Amino acid sequence: MAEQNKTDALVKVVEEQSKLLEQMRKELAEDEQEEITETKYLRMRRLALQAGTAAGAVAGAILGGVEAVGFMVELYETRAMAAEYATVAEEVYHVENNPEVAMNFMDMAIELDDSPEYRTNKAYYQSMQVVRELVNLDRPYNQDELDRAQESLAQAILLKNLNPEQAEPHILLGQLYIVLKQPDKALASLQEAVKIEPNNAFAHMRLATLLEQQNKDNEALAELDQALKIDPNYKWAYLWKGVVMGEKLEKWPEARALYQKSIDIDPRFDLAYYNLGWSYVNAEPADYVEARKQFEKAIEIRPSYKEAFYGLGMMYGYQNEYGVAENYLGKAVSIDEDYLTGWKWRGVVRAEQQNWEGALEDYSQAIALDPVNESLYLRRGFAYENLGQYNLAAADYRFSIQRNPNDPDAWLSQAGLSIKTKEFKSAAEQIAKAIELGAYEEDAVALRAKLHEQQGNIDEAIKDLSLAIKVATYRPERFLTSRADLYASKSQVDLALADYKKAREINENHAEAWLGEGNAYITLDDKSSAKLALTRYLELKPQDEKIRKLRDTL
Repeated sequence: MAEQNKTDALVKVVEEQSKLLEQMRKELAEDEQEEITETKYLRMRRLALQAGTAAGAVAGAILGGVEAVGFMVELYETRAMAAEYATVAEEVYHVENNPEVAMNFMDMAIELDDSPEYRTNKAYYQSMQVVRELVNLDRPYNQDELDRAQESLAQAILLKNLNPEQAEPHILLGQLYIVLKQPDKALASLQEAVKIEPNNAFAHMRLATLLEQQNKDNEALAELDQALKIDPNYKWAYLWKGVVMGEKLEKWPEARALYQKSIDIDPRFDLAYYNLGWSYVNAEPADYVEARKQFEKAIEIRPSYKEAFYGLGMMYGYQNEYGVAENYLGKAVSIDEDYLTGWKWRGVVRAEQQNWEGALEDYSQAIALDPVNESLYLRRGFAYENLGQYNLAAADYRFSIQRNPNDPDAWLSQAGLSIKTKEFKSAAEQIAKAIELGAYEEDAVALRAKLHEQQGNIDEAIKDLSLAIKVATYRPERFLTSRADLYASKSQVDLALADYKKAREINENHAEAWLGEGNAYITLDDKSSAKLALTRYLELKPQDEKIRKLRDTL
């Protein structure tokens, strides 16, 4: 009878533990679209510990303290629980592409069953975490990051030697070779992974991302189609197929449909919302309202999503709403102070607002992260130039030309500075060099117009500006306003007024056009129209007290 009671008690313990393990499974399945977050896996860990505690309490009452420990290890599915964690780790990695969370699950598995297999899996996730951190960096690696990549590469080679017939080590090697800028080796490793496991959708997707980077778009699409044939609900394959269709082939409606498909599979897929946002920005015509909704949805899901804040900043910048753009880009760099792209483009936005001190600060931050990027020196040189620090501007321009002597923009920048310092012969030679190297015609002839103006050749300057207006592909209002200023200097007020009006019709936020229009109306003694134009100018430039006083006198 006593033995029967003991048996009944043991059965009850096993049943209780099984219920708790089933609860864990339900926690995972309660919402198939919910991403596995840190909070969720901690809750699962608590359930596992509860299972162990319940088992231990009954076993202890039956067998005593020391025997209870052995009893749990041998009979209470400790290894089964470890296998649960290991399975979740694999799903988190392959479905959510989150090696950090996967690694934490493996730690819990190892706590319960310190097996070589789990140790190997943990090493794999650790190395993939390094890949995740480094593969999308927008700046050069620092020494610590490069060391970690090299250490992970050694780990990956070891894993491959231990398990040559498994796809995972080859996938890891492929990703690390991408990080280390060795695309041929990356391609060979990922192709080997697909060869070993042809039904591994994850391997096909990883290979496709590399092919996309190498501009092998058709091959990438074929790999993604194969991944979807293996797993029709593979959200990552839909995402990357959308990237190829949109970013490479510019088929934006098809790209949006693919992004939406991945969102249908996982409504909390933040990366899909982010890419969907860009599909609306890049389309012709752009749909900024819809783009904003998608970027904001990505941020709602992941509040630290710096790239989504960057997307919002760029979106508003394209609409010439530079104050709003600056705020969003500022948020992006506050999330990650090493975010090179954020610093660069906030500098651009500040330069558009003629906040040259702020632009200088941002470009210097970007250069600290990428000290050999010649384009950043060009931008910083322009900020120095507008602050009147010509020697520092010249030094930045020289460095940029040394780094890339075939960059026409560098020669144009140096020419602009030469005009300001009255070195007209040098300026003419530098403009000619830029044109020889294929500079944008609108920029080259507009700068040549500035040179003619400084030399007193106003008619030649007007001729060049007329050509710039004709060929302009970006912000033609700049050249219209410059030509209008020259017409005004020759007392051809009607021609000036027509250019000012056309410039502000193209861009209603172009303050200089409103100011020029107001001054033209004053010359024509039309005070009412002048006051309206100057009022609009002051809405855009409220800090200009001189013009405020002028308007008030009208």
